[in-house]
Amino acid sequence: MAENGGVLGGVLHEYGEKLHAFESGEIGSNKVVVVLGGLTDGLLACKYVPVLSRAVQLKGYAVIQPLLSSSYNMFGTNTLLKDVEDLTKLFSYLTTTESSGRKKAVDQVVMVGHSTGCQICVYFCLRLPKEIKSRINVKMVVLQGPISDREALGLEMPEKEIKSLLIKAKSLMEEKRNKEIVHLLYGIAPVNAERFLDLFSKGGRDDMFSSDLSDEELGNALGHMSKLKTIVAVSGRDEYVPLNTYPKLADRLAAAAGTNAEVLFLKNADHGLSSNSATNEFVNFVVNRCEGTGGIKRGRGRPKKFKPEIDNSAKRPRGRPKGWRKFKNEKIRSDVKAPKRGRGRPKGSLNKSKISHSDMNEPKPGRGRPRGSLNKKKRSHSDMKYSVGRIKSSGDATDSDAGSIERKKGRGRAIGSLNILKPPGASIEELEEQVAELENLLKAKSTKTRLNKISR
Repeated sequence: MAENGGVLGGVLHEYGEKLHAFESGEIGSNKVVVVLGGLTDGLLACKYVPVLSRAVQLKGYAVIQPLLSSSYNMFGTNTLLKDVEDLTKLFSYLTTTESSGRKKAVDQVVMVGHSTGCQICVYFCLRLPKEIKSRINVKMVVLQGPISDREALGLEMPEKEIKSLLIKAKSLMEEKRNKEIVHLLYGIAPVNAERFLDLFSKGGRDDMFSSDLSDEELGNALGHMSKLKTIVAVSGRDEYVPLNTYPKLADRLAAAAGTNAEVLFLKNADHGLSSNSATNEFVNFVVNRCEGTGGIKRGRGRPKKFKPEIDNSAKRPRGRPKGWRKFKNEKIRSDVKAPKRGRGRPKGSLNKSKISHSDMNEPKPGRGRPRGSLNKKKRSHSDMKYSVGRIKSSGDATDSDAGSIERKKGRGRAIGSLNILKPPGASIEELEEQVAELENLLKAKSTKTRLNKISR
C-alpha cells in the first residue's frame, strides 16, 4: 500500500440538488463504507481516507464521501436534522440501480464518522427512516475522534465569552429568531442561534460525548446503538480533548453504546490520525472488523493478513546503537560511537570504553585454554615443576594431616604425586623414610633416562 495521500480515482455522483458524493474503492459494489467528516470538513476529511479506500477495496467495499449541506463552512447554519435528511437522500439514491447506474443496489453499509461526523452517525442511526431501514443493513459504526464540541470550545475561548454568547443565543431562540447569526466561529464560519446551542450548550442536540455527562445521560444519547457493532476509536494526544480524559471516557462511551461496542485506544495519535503509524493501526482494525476478525482475502487460497504501511521517517538504522540517529534531520551524537562493522565482536567491546586485555584479567582469546590459566594470576612454566608432593611439616601439623600431599597445579598429574595414605600405627618418621626412598628411585630413574638419551 502507498503512503497517505496521492491520487484517488473514482466516480462523482449527484444524489440530490447541489448534493454530491465521491465514490472510490470497489466502485459499483453493494457494500459501501460511508465516511463523514467533522466541522469545516468535506472530501478527504482525514489523511487516512485514501488508505482506507484502498484497503477495503480488497474486501469488495466501495468508499462513499458525501458532501452534505453542512459540509465545509456551512455547519453553523445547518443542524443534525438536516444531515439526516441529506443522508436519507444519499441512501435512496444508492439503493436504486436505475438512478445510480450501479449493477447492484447497496444493501450493506459501514459508517465511519470523524469528530462531529460521529454525532451525525449516531443521530442518523437514531432517526433512520423506515423506508431506508428496510433497504440497507448498517453492519458497523466507527466513531473516530468522538469529542465534545462544548469542551473543545472551552479550550480555545474564555469561559466568560462563551457564557455571553449562550445567553444571546437563548434570547434569540425565545424570540423565534433561531436562524440569526450569533458568532463567526474560527473567523470564517457563521453560526446561528439554534446551531450554537446545539453544539455548545450542555444537553444540546450535539452534546453526546462530554466527560461531565452522567452515565444516565450518556445512555440516553447512545443507548440505541446497542443493536449495532460500534467501534469507539479515541486518540491519546487529541488536541481537542482536555487532559486525562481518555481512556476512561472511552470506556464509558462504549458502555453506554451497549455490549456490541469496543474501544480502540490510539495512544500516540492526534485528532485526525495524521501519522502513518496511527493511520495503519486504525485502518487495520477497521478492515478486520468489516467482516469478522480475519485477514483480507486476496484471490484464491488462504487469506493473508492485511499488511499496514510502515513509517520509515523515524526508523533506526539496523546495527546502530540507540540514540545514533533517531530522525533523518537530527545530527549524529558525538558521545555515542558506532561499532565497527566486521565479523564478530570488536576487540575491547565488552565495556563501553575501549580497554586492553591486560586490564581485563581475562585470558587472551585463542584456541583452547592457555597454559597457566587456571589461576587469574599469570605464571610461567618454570614455576610449575612436576615435583614430588611434600609433607606438610609446619609446627602445628597433626597426625591427621601427616599423610596429606601438597603439589603445585599444572597440566595433568605430576610424576610421583601418588597419594600416600597413613597406614594404621605408622609414625611421621616412617612416612619420611618412605618418601626418601621414593625420591631416590625417581632420581635414579631420571638419571637412567638422561643416559639413554645421550647414548642415542
